[in-house]
Amino acid sequence: MVVVLFDLEGTLVQSMETDQKAVLEFRTKTREELVTLGIPRSALEGVTTSTLMRNKALEYVEEHFSEEEAKIFHREMDKFLKKYELYWADRSRIFSDTLPTLRRLRELGYKMGVITNTSRSILLSAVLFDLVGTLIEESSSVLNTADGYYENQVKAIHGSLEEDGISVDWSSFKNRYEQVRIRQKERSRQTLREYDMCERVSDTLSFFNCDVSSASNIIRRAVDAYMIPYIISLRIAQSAYDLLKTLYAEYKLGLVTNFAYPSGAYRILDRFVLRPFFKAIAISGEVGWKKPSQRIFEFAPSRISAKPEEAIFVGDDYEADIAGAKKTGMKTIFLRKESINSGKADATIESLIELPSAIKRITQWQLPLI
Repeated sequence: MVVVLFDLEGTLVQSMETDQKAVLEFRTKTREELVTLGIPRSALEGVTTSTLMRNKALEYVEEHFSEEEAKIFHREMDKFLKKYELYWADRSRIFSDTLPTLRRLRELGYKMGVITNTSRSILLSAVLFDLVGTLIEESSSVLNTADGYYENQVKAIHGSLEEDGISVDWSSFKNRYEQVRIRQKERSRQTLREYDMCERVSDTLSFFNCDVSSASNIIRRAVDAYMIPYIISLRIAQSAYDLLKTLYAEYKLGLVTNFAYPSGAYRILDRFVLRPFFKAIAISGEVGWKKPSQRIFEFAPSRISAKPEEAIFVGDDYEADIAGAKKTGMKTIFLRKESINSGKADATIESLIELPSAIKRITQWQLPLI
């Protein structure tokens, strides 16, 4: 199948940019609207095009506006842009040879589409990431141990408790721990409420008549010990750092991760020096809800004064990352590692190296093939 893709303005329809009077009017109205919404004229000094004015305004909003002020600004600018987009669209004129050409191409069996930039593309202001499986990876050489990776973690809990004077038969502890774990995870799967790792250990000990609060340092030390083998298993590629540095210069970056033990997630971020890249970090153990719940996806954009429709989410788990983010109105990029259907993801990539070009495609307005 051969596909023919067209630009819209200037190719299929006459561009309003040729109407200098309309262009100058739009620039004047844009400046007036920005000043009305609280942007000082000095911040726009020397800037002539409406696009650059809005970009300067967005920088000012990020630095000087409160979260509530930023929400009002984005909402009012969205209304303003919609009004002018409709105004310009109503006055666009199709070239005389456009329809005959399209009809002829369709008769010849070609598929056709339109790819065009719009003023609204600048409203994309944030890129949000999943953590494990997307930015960092587990190392199979560390996971494939003689006793099994998971069992080593539970042994670490048991050993830490023994060091704190709590002695329980290992085999009995392991079996009871597994029962509590399954019960917790099933309840979490049904409700999307994140479980509590410290409660898991405390509930396990209560079976052996050991009453230790989930908030105690003894329990926290045990869960910290559980995390060590997992943290050691993680790896990050230099290309991930390079990507984050590139995107950081252009977008506000955020992180949304399912991690039942927040302290462990922060230790991972600090180990790989990732925390400075992110203006918002949503960890399920802190938020109380896990992906694909809309609540955790709505949390991160709100922290960086971005609406969900102004954000792109990047993740490797289709159900948790892509389906969940789509429900909130975010654009999505699926990092596919297996041969599975990427469904309704806005873009699919096989490697993070492809991410910048995928973002560029998404920020263009694309009409369906006809």
